[in-house]
Amino acid sequence: DPCEDTGSHRSAMKKFIGIRWGPIFVYVFTLLLLQLARQHIGLMFNYLFFCVLGLPVFTTIHMILSLSAVKYHQTFDTDHPMKGEILKYTLLLANESALPSAPLLIQFRTVQPGSDAQLPDLEISLRRGERAEQTYDISCPFRGIYTVGLSHLETKDLLSWVKIRRRVWHRTFYVYPRVIDVEYPFDIGTTSDLNTGPNPGASQD
Repeated sequence: DPCEDTGSHRSAMKKFIGIRWGPIFVYVFTLLLLQLARQHIGLMFNYLFFCVLGLPVFTTIHMILSLSAVKYHQTFDTDHPMKGEILKYTLLLANESALPSAPLLIQFRTVQPGSDAQLPDLEISLRRGERAEQTYDISCPFRGIYTVGLSHLETKDLLSWVKIRRRVWHRTFYVYPRVIDVEYPFDIGTTSDLNTGPNPGASQD
């Protein structure tokens, strides 16, 4: 159905692109005031009007460049954590652009099973060519399923009008109790060793 396809496309767009209309309306109102001022006052407001008019173009281009320039990588120190162990999770960010990056908002998945505990959000902007590394110790006190990694990675323009959410990934770990080898303090021996004594049911001649 074409209508269902259009609706699913719109919902997918809303999932990855967010727009704040309030600041946009304030910007339009400011432009109108500057337009009135440049008509009645003159040169200084002419310059200010065109600077403000071109600001969204600059911030949009800057955000698009940041989307392509900022890379991320996730590493885990083990593939099979055991109950009671610490899983080391590292998030690497790199800005490969000659410009500072747009602001980034990073959210993480809920880690421990059956709880709302999760890593704190990370807000960061990278300088040109900068690499940032964040390492977290994930405690695994219980057996169960642990989800570690990114939930959202958002890039927003400098005016905070538009935010774009990138596709991210996470890993699922199945934590089991540690297997311990038990050593007996004595030798049990064989069945024949246990039957070497006198038979209680036998009568003596």
